[in-house]
Amino acid sequence: MREFLLEILCEEIPARMQLKAQDTLAKISGDFLKQHQLDYDEIITHITPRRLVLFIPGLPTDQPTIIDERKGPKIDAPKQAIDGFLKSTNLTLDDCEKRNVGNATFLFAKIEKLGRSTADILVELITHIIKSFEWPKSMNWGSYDMRWVRPINHVLALFNNKSLDISFEDKNIECNNTTRGHRFMSSSKFTVINFTDYQLKLRDNFVIIGHQERQNIILQKANEICAENNLVLKEDLGLLKEVAGLVEWPIVLMGKIDEQFMNLPPEVLMTSMRSHQKYFSVLNKDGSMAPYFILVSHIDSPDRGKQIIEGNERVLRARLSDAQFFWETDRRKGLDEWNKNLASYIFHEKLGSTLDKVHRIEKLVNIIDPNSKAGCAAQLCKADLVTEMVGEFPELQGVMGYYYAKEMGEDEDTALAIKEHYAPAGLQDETPSKTTSITLALADKIDTLVSFWSVDIKPTGSKDPYALRRSAQGIIRLVFDNKLRLNLLDIFEKAYDLIPPSSHKKDKKEAIQELRNFMVERLKNFFKDSFDIRHIQAVLSDNWNGSIVQSETILKEFSDLMQTETGQNLMIGYRRAANIVTQSQKKGENCQGKIDESLLTQDEEKVLFHALTAAHHEIRGLLKKESPDYSEIMKVLANLRGPIDKFFDSVLVQDKDQKIQQNRLNLLSLIKDQLHMVADFSKI
Repeated sequence: MREFLLEILCEEIPARMQLKAQDTLAKISGDFLKQHQLDYDEIITHITPRRLVLFIPGLPTDQPTIIDERKGPKIDAPKQAIDGFLKSTNLTLDDCEKRNVGNATFLFAKIEKLGRSTADILVELITHIIKSFEWPKSMNWGSYDMRWVRPINHVLALFNNKSLDISFEDKNIECNNTTRGHRFMSSSKFTVINFTDYQLKLRDNFVIIGHQERQNIILQKANEICAENNLVLKEDLGLLKEVAGLVEWPIVLMGKIDEQFMNLPPEVLMTSMRSHQKYFSVLNKDGSMAPYFILVSHIDSPDRGKQIIEGNERVLRARLSDAQFFWETDRRKGLDEWNKNLASYIFHEKLGSTLDKVHRIEKLVNIIDPNSKAGCAAQLCKADLVTEMVGEFPELQGVMGYYYAKEMGEDEDTALAIKEHYAPAGLQDETPSKTTSITLALADKIDTLVSFWSVDIKPTGSKDPYALRRSAQGIIRLVFDNKLRLNLLDIFEKAYDLIPPSSHKKDKKEAIQELRNFMVERLKNFFKDSFDIRHIQAVLSDNWNGSIVQSETILKEFSDLMQTETGQNLMIGYRRAANIVTQSQKKGENCQGKIDESLLTQDEEKVLFHALTAAHHEIRGLLKKESPDYSEIMKVLANLRGPIDKFFDSVLVQDKDQKIQQNRLNLLSLIKDQLHMVADFSKI
């Protein structure tokens, strides 16, 4: 077995594209080898800012012989058809196999194709990779049609320790058994004989090809430097991945922040360093911001990084001077003054300005919680969007609102609600726990969902430009994590009424129903790790009444019931009833009629009828309560098992008397209806 090594050396690949490119390379290569029936041990990919690397060990020297089987015409087909088939396969009639298929006999041809050289196929693979690789953005260079993320400088291609012969349209691209190391710390080319040799020589020339290894080095060295100075690194996995994609030989250093900037909010310092300079923040042992930063260089200088640190400190000083200017400028005006500018900021062309949205949120907080103290926070929650600081750092929206609200003298709850009303923005975000914050966050997200549904804008497929799925997920987490007993459908309807009728593109009933279905799908996804998906479908599909907390309760009680023998037998009884009713309906029979008690001739059907009637009233009564006891509801369902079992054991539905038969079919339909009051058993 042989190994294949490919390195595509090019100009710097943007860090944000690198990890996905590794996966893309592995998929393209795996699909190509599978298509050409070439076995291999594994596919290993690596990426650095300048090179994309593919290593595949365990390849055969040649492709295996391929047997291509083709089905021809019937043996008694017209001669012209048979001759055409034989000509296309280059076989005689005696070479073909005669095989029975169904009631006829057909000709089958087996054509043997000798396997090609693996080296030849790998040459095609390299060309295929370069031509079919989909980068988020790619470019042409020179006068060639070739496209890549950045201009390609060189290709290293080895199979069985020998260089593959490849020619490119761009004659400046060499393809051989050599490569280059670090752009600045290594100057000469060197020859490679295999993958092990390749890794060792690259390391000798200051290149580490493993993205994860570079991450580990950066994190370890940064932690060591911080520990030496009695400090703590503020870990940031996203930044770590990005920085590891900017260097081939990471050198970790620590710089100092000028004391004059330490009066800035820590989020401003962190964001300014992270966004513009890709620096890691450093904390004191007590968690406060320390006047230091961690930078990652790609050059190991003789002065141990002194000049590099000084240069980065100068650049940071200029960046933080800008941030300080924004901070001081914004504080000259209060949030209430900034708020007036929201009238000129369009939320959406069909839904008016951001100030219009603020007015809707103000009304919604009182609908969600009539005793809410979130009115002031609602009035000011979007004001920081028009400040200088958020204009420069959009990721600080809400955060700057918190600080500016505190500057105005607002209390902590109000300021915190402004800061937290965008949360939770992702699965890893913490959910607000303060009442004012929860109410404001819900109002903002509910207004976003309902307003877009009112103008018939909603996610389609993978497209969700207004992050409506994220808003829905945020609503679910806010309600669930804080165990809020809210009826979201009622709130949706009231939120719809706050939108000017002139903006409506959807009838209210239709819009709310579509939004309900959208929320149900999000809930199914939310609960899928906790409950059987069939139980989730049964409980939520048709019966969701707008309460998330109740949904969890009924799911738990229903799942517990269905795991018992009683629940399983109840399911069997339901299926028997549903199957008989379905078959009768296919014959055109109506099974939804009123039950005539005088036609209930057997004790078992009388008992079942009275049990179903009693269950109906009992379940309805329990469901009407403000906090229904779903364990009691499940007990009512469980009590139906006995009457249903006895009915099927003793009663013949298809009675000779048509009236009795029809009455019994109506009774079976009643079984379905009563069980469906709690869950759609047909989904299980």
